[in-house]
Amino acid sequence: MNIKRPIKYIIFFILISLSLNLSSQTISDSKLKAAYIFNFAKYIKWNNSDKYDKFRIGLITENKNLINELKVISQVKKLKDKKISVTVFNNISDIKSIDLLYISNAYSMDIKRIRKIIKTDVLLISDDCSNKREVMIDFSPVVKKKIQFKVNKPNIINSNMEISPNLLLLGGTEIDVAKLYQESQDSLKLQKNLLVKQQKEIDLQRAELDQQLKVAIKQKEEINKQKGELDSQTTQIAYHQKKIVNQKNEHNKLVNKRIELQKTFSLKIKQQESNLAEQNNEMKSRRAVLEEQTKSINDQNKKIDQQKNILNKQSSQLETQKDIIYVFIGFSIMILILIFFIYRSFRIKKIANKRLAEKNERINQQAEELLVQTETLQSTYDILSIEKKTVEVQNKNIKGSIRYALTIQQAVLPAIVDLKKEIDSFVIYRPKDIVSGDYYWMSKVATENTEKGINEKLFVIVADCTGHGVPGGFMSLIGTRLLSETVNEKKIYTPTKILDRIDYGVKKALNQDKSENDDGMDMCLCLIEKQDNNTTKITYAGAKRPLIYYKSVDNEIKIIKGSIKSVGGKNYDDIEYNQHELYLDKNDILYLTSDGFIDQNNPKGRKYGSTKLYKFLQTIGKESIEKQKTLLENELDKHQQTVNQRDDIAFMGIKL
Repeated sequence: MNIKRPIKYIIFFILISLSLNLSSQTISDSKLKAAYIFNFAKYIKWNNSDKYDKFRIGLITENKNLINELKVISQVKKLKDKKISVTVFNNISDIKSIDLLYISNAYSMDIKRIRKIIKTDVLLISDDCSNKREVMIDFSPVVKKKIQFKVNKPNIINSNMEISPNLLLLGGTEIDVAKLYQESQDSLKLQKNLLVKQQKEIDLQRAELDQQLKVAIKQKEEINKQKGELDSQTTQIAYHQKKIVNQKNEHNKLVNKRIELQKTFSLKIKQQESNLAEQNNEMKSRRAVLEEQTKSINDQNKKIDQQKNILNKQSSQLETQKDIIYVFIGFSIMILILIFFIYRSFRIKKIANKRLAEKNERINQQAEELLVQTETLQSTYDILSIEKKTVEVQNKNIKGSIRYALTIQQAVLPAIVDLKKEIDSFVIYRPKDIVSGDYYWMSKVATENTEKGINEKLFVIVADCTGHGVPGGFMSLIGTRLLSETVNEKKIYTPTKILDRIDYGVKKALNQDKSENDDGMDMCLCLIEKQDNNTTKITYAGAKRPLIYYKSVDNEIKIIKGSIKSVGGKNYDDIEYNQHELYLDKNDILYLTSDGFIDQNNPKGRKYGSTKLYKFLQTIGKESIEKQKTLLENELDKHQQTVNQRDDIAFMGIKL
């Protein structure tokens, strides 16, 4: 037998071990572990290694130095005469297509699960794993920069691989499987004794449960009796609810009829006021003509008086010149001429007086007609005043009904105090009229998770319905009812499926398949779930409303656009809602809004706008959530000034 060859191998391994131990004083742990991992593969034989096109090494670790060292080795060396590829897996579920897998100590608790995933033909190298029964090659803790390892030979053989005995010469020891088995047996005996004690306790508890079961049976009989009474009461309540709905429909018809009457009376009043103004203008013009004619007659009377004075003077001169014939003849001729002119002027005056009398008669007749029309208008005005008072009373009753509708809407909306208890938040809620077409909604549900136990889900929604006032208020009631039914009763928790369900419910409630109704609502929906690593998972789906969020680390506002499809209506039926997931850190902020804030006009007719809102939110992002609410309200008032509110406003902020 030739013993020189084994001696050479032994001397070679001793030299390698000494060189590695000496170099470990100056080389980092990462470099040493990388070299060991590379050398481990040399002493393992894979049954189907001839079929490999390359040797594949997988890593599950956060040690970047170790990763870099193995990548450097893969570029300059080969294993089994094949090139080496190094793959880093971020999650256990990503493991696939490898020949050797290294896992760091952080993943040692999952070694059993990893063994099931990799199955056979994969060499598993772990780092200080507590479960020695599952390991193949396991690094021991580094002591004085000296690396040691333990080998579980049966596990390697059971995975269809052969191990060289020379592997242990690198500084390893073989795990005593028998000792592990004995420890497992001792542990099983201890657990068995515990189970016996637990069984005795269970027997005692079972006796108590039997006693409690008898009590429960009696209580169940009483509950069934009460349930029968409750069913009869439920039937009566359903009858009364149906009666209330009928009364409500009749009330709506009466309100619509009163609104139409009010519009008709308003048109009549405006028309009669216009006619009265036209008649007053006509009377003023006729009075002006009459004054001009009266002035003309006065001027003619003055001229006649002047002519009379002249005739009187001439008559006195004729009396003194009687004796002079020629003069008398001439004077006679003058008198005849004057008589002619006097007669002519008298004739003209008589005709003018006749015409003036006719005009006066026509003016008096018109004045009488105007008086009659004025009396008619006065009586009409009195009737309209009575009708106006009636309409005012009706308006007062209608406003009272609308205020009662506001009470109902406020009862349906979640209390802001309750929302603050669940999460640090604010709500700005400003209806344009008494009731609002914008609304906000919140619901907290708890679900079971096999890995984490109870998982709490918080749903928050801001919606903008078609229209405002009473129609918008009715739409908001439909929306909140459908949300409660979908999330709380049917337990649908996926945001896109919730939007699909609300879309179907609105179309069905308004009978939009058969009617001309095209009303709907825009919606911003967020599912908030706290995570173990101090982050929050946000699942968002939007119907024509975006999600605005603030990153506190970057001091930056970001926007995720919603789908172009509303909830309800008849547009974009072939388009599906989009869903987005993001993970936010502590102090990041979510903003959910309707379009009322950005569409509000200032005195110059300019809207506030989205761009201006994003910039303002970025400037106040570091402030507390309560101060942000105050600053936003002041900013809106400063922009709006004396201009009437254009639309309903709903604005929610949530600090994570």
